[in-house]
Amino acid sequence: MNRFVLIDDDELINYIHRQVIYSVAPDADIVEKTSSSEAFEYLKVLSSNKNPDDRYFIFIDINMPEVNGFELLEKIGPMIPQEKACAFFVVSSSLFSSDREKAFSFPFVSGYREKPLSKQDIREILQQPM
Repeated sequence: MNRFVLIDDDELINYIHRQVIYSVAPDADIVEKTSSSEAFEYLKVLSSNKNPDDRYFIFIDINMPEVNGFELLEKIGPMIPQEKACAFFVVSSSLFSSDREKAFSFPFVSGYREKPLSKQDIREILQQPM
């Protein structure tokens, strides 16, 4: 099953992304987390999930209160099991090339996408091997 995790403090963006995902993958399971602390706790549990058929697509916003997206990536990096089918994407409205470069400094980050996600983004992401 394709499972999407939207980590963004902006509920409107989460709504838009949810609608875009469902338009491409109507049977997708989508979880939304609006704070880094909620996301961190969820990802800790996710790392112990043993269902090998699940594919996780995790979208993390850079600019969030408390802990930003890069700090969250630093915290969760060591928890990601190598055998888990997870693809992490940094999603941002930032136009700074330094943010894109920093996103790819994490070896487990699969991509960087600009907000809002499009149907084409989701189609491309679903076609990537994991």
